[in-house]
Amino acid sequence: MPALDVGLMQICTGCESSKAGDAVDAANEVAKLFDLTTVNRLGMFLANVGHETGNLRFLTELWGPTQTQKGYDGREDLGNEYLGDGFKYRGRGWFQTTGRGNYLRVTEYLRTRFPDLQVPDFVAHPDLLATSQWAALAAGQYWDERELAKYADAGDFSGVCDMINLGHKAKREGASNGYADRLKLWKAARPALILNGWSLS
Repeated sequence: MPALDVGLMQICTGCESSKAGDAVDAANEVAKLFDLTTVNRLGMFLANVGHETGNLRFLTELWGPTQTQKGYDGREDLGNEYLGDGFKYRGRGWFQTTGRGNYLRVTEYLRTRFPDLQVPDFVAHPDLLATSQWAALAAGQYWDERELAKYADAGDFSGVCDMINLGHKAKREGASNGYADRLKLWKAARPALILNGWSLS
């Protein structure tokens, strides 16, 4: 499989060269470990990474707090049990993992799947999910557990986006929840990956 370089990371995520340099090794690792080996899989993955992180500028959710963020505390669906969990376990990583329960899930999944990686306890050390390697692998966990490869293999970019940000279900062809930005990045990533030797299937 070809390897990503700084220039390809810039194209696929829309980031600056310094951010691409920080992330490219992690991107190559997650691509290898999670079989992101085709144009569709890798391109759709990275296009969504680019949008979710503001072109790799933000690996931790910006905090107001907004009204939505104020509601994070006590949310059972996020596994937030204690006062302050909303802020402590705010979105981090390439796909913005959010909530105590999801931090625990990433920890357990990565430890089970990759026992040689010495995966830290993200519940005890949440800031580590905002470092390049773990930000990438947490996104890999999300991609794998939700079987997003089947959407990518079918060429269903909207389906991938739906599973990453469910708001797209309301208006797939519109610009809700950053769909237009995701699509723009995908349209840039696809020809660049083809040109650099990635397989179409």
